[in-house]
Amino acid sequence: MNQWFVANGSSLAIPAGQLVQLPIPDTWREAAGMLTLPNFSGFGNSYVWMTGITIAIVASIETLLCIEAADRLDTRRRITDTNRELCAQGAGNIVSSLIGGLPITSVVVRSSANANAGATHKLSAVIHGVLLLVCVLAIPFILNIIPLSTLAAVLLLVG
Repeated sequence: MNQWFVANGSSLAIPAGQLVQLPIPDTWREAAGMLTLPNFSGFGNSYVWMTGITIAIVASIETLLCIEAADRLDTRRRITDTNRELCAQGAGNIVSSLIGGLPITSVVVRSSANANAGATHKLSAVIHGVLLLVCVLAIPFILNIIPLSTLAAVLLLVG
């Protein structure tokens, strides 16, 4: 609908600032340039350490709460090894930060969607991540026409 509003110059068109905004590289070199190496100059700054520790604690608590919710959604009543999950999260966050990514946490929305779809293995979360990566790399021009409010509505409904 929004694309139709934009094409017809309607005042109902959603502004570009309220749409998904993924960068669209023209070459592989540009895509590789989007990976940002960390700036280690802040390692001596205590504010950086306090912020990092705060993010780590909040992300760990969020992950533990999501694991609790996901375990309750599991029809097989399996229990997740929280130590293993937090170690994997830590390793993932190290790799993510080294390429300029955001912190990683477990997400109850993905777990809920997988449980509702009948997923029975944790591989479904890996497949979900791979599919997201493929979409971001292959069709960013389509993803960029999705209103952020639509994404929020999907998260609310699924979560």
